[in-house]
Amino acid sequence: MCDQTVMNFGQITAVWNIAPKSSSRLLAKAVGSQSVKSKLPDSNFELLALVSNYSVLTSFMLRALRFFAFASLLAVAVIMGTAVYVSKEESLLAAFYEMAFGSPDLGPFDFETAVRSTRPNTALACPKNFCKNAKVDFDPGVFEVSEEKLRDLFTTYVLSQPDVSPVYRHAQPGLPTQDRYIQRTPLMQFPDTINVRFIPLTENTSTLAIHSQSQIGQSDFGVNLKRIKAWTDKAALQAR
Repeated sequence: MCDQTVMNFGQITAVWNIAPKSSSRLLAKAVGSQSVKSKLPDSNFELLALVSNYSVLTSFMLRALRFFAFASLLAVAVIMGTAVYVSKEESLLAAFYEMAFGSPDLGPFDFETAVRSTRPNTALACPKNFCKNAKVDFDPGVFEVSEEKLRDLFTTYVLSQPDVSPVYRHAQPGLPTQDRYIQRTPLMQFPDTINVRFIPLTENTSTLAIHSQSQIGQSDFGVNLKRIKAWTDKAALQAR
């Protein structure tokens, strides 16, 4: 038994020296061949020991990599689960974003004079010739209700939407009627600031302007434009 074991080890080592660039499959086929034993110098037992140690080390490294990969995935799952499974008021993600990027409220948007951000994470709906310095995505049209009624209908709908928080509601006579909201994305809770300006046209007609902008990220994948289109479409349906 011992002689057979030594012969097999020697055969593997001899083939290792004879064909160092051979594949492991060719090496395995050579095991058991009686012809290779005679080609085995005694010094190759040292090489055999190195090959054996390399195999053990490789096996250990693979097990270690599997363990660290599993541990990393588990840690990410725990962090994401904890961050998402919290109340909206005490969201860990919201607290982290505010610490890293500042207040989620980007402030008021001056529709008549403001220049739109160059980043592709904004959307703007505005009546013709109202937003003079900014590129407009679409005209929301005319609503067959008064400014006050349009605002009531619009506000009721917006506050029924998920993850929407009112930030500012106009309450000063003589100033333009403009409200501001923050809406967060469903999973990652990224904050977007939405400014809405209500514009009277006649006693029984009105229109509005909406600007929506993301605080975080270069692109919004069309989220802001989809939002203001959905909000204006709903307002148009309710105003009929």
